[in-house]
Amino acid sequence: MEPQDDEEVFLTTKQVMGILNCSRQYISKLRNTGKLSSYRRGNEYLLSANEVKALISRKTTIVKLSGANTHG
Repeated sequence: MEPQDDEEVFLTTKQVMGILNCSRQYISKLRNTGKLSSYRRGNEYLLSANEVKALISRKTTIVKLSGANTHG
């Protein structure tokens, strides 16, 4: 069943680790610093898929900018 347009999609920490190719500790750091909001369901944290997409977009922009040739 596909989510409706107005429904927020949430991902588990493990799913986000796979998407970002990072450790559980890094996801915790993102949560603790407010870069990714989450809520706890039982013994796991759920993170907003939209926020994960936004984080990827921001990081891609930073990489592109830092890789730009500034020497003309």
